Amino acid sequence: MTDGSTRLIGIASVLLGVWVVTYWFYQPRNVTLDPRTEPVAPSMPHAPGPAPVDPPPSNPPPPNDAKPPGAEAAPALSPSRMVQRLLPPRFREYTVQAGDTSFEAVAARPDIFGNARMGSVVARSNPFVSPDRLKAGQTVLKIPLDPDNIQGKTVWVDQSTGEVVPDAAAPAPTAEARTYTLRGEDTLSGVAEKFYGKASLWRRIAEANLDVIPNPNRLRPGTVIRIPPAP
Repeated sequence: MTDGSTRLIGIASVLLGVWVVTYWFYQPRNVTLDPRTEPVAPSMPHAPGPAPVDPPPSNPPPPNDAKPPGAEAAPALSPSRMVQRLLPPRFREYTVQAGDTSFEAVAARPDIFGNARMGSVVARSNPFVSPDRLKAGQTVLKIPLDPDNIQGKTVWVDQSTGEVVPDAAAPAPTAEARTYTLRGEDTLSGVAEKFYGKASLWRRIAEANLDVIPNPNRLRPGTVIRIPPAP
């Protein structure tokens, strides 16, 4: 080897040695900063995040107009009670005119009943007036506004309104307490046919109403009679 090569190898060895010494033995100093003098980075404003949302309940409450499960419905209002009351008769006055020679003639007038057969109604409404003593311009007769109500009759009344209930809407009477209000053309045989289906049972009704029907052949409209159970 020449002197030049030997010299280059020696320089390389020296540099290598310096590099090794520097790498293994050099340690940087640990520098501790005083917090009182350490610069503090300016704080950034905190952007508000979205408001927390509560999770929906597993069993949401029912709306105000909904009934919770198991709740019973309010009981329906009970219908008004029907009671029986005595409806008093109502009359208007009529002064006998020329040609009124009998109660039938009075009943036949168009402004009265327009039917001569209703003369018995005029007679029962005026029990103290004799048809032989009718005087035109002097005798005053009572004419019933309801031919079926001369002496009062029992009707069904709605207690809440005070109104008379039609017969079709009235409660059906029981066999033990069944009653019937006689009408103008009623007969006991006809009433028996209506309730029993046999006109021959009229005596059963007559015997049950001896206190209000003293004479079965002379029935008074408006009389409330008892209907006994069928035999």
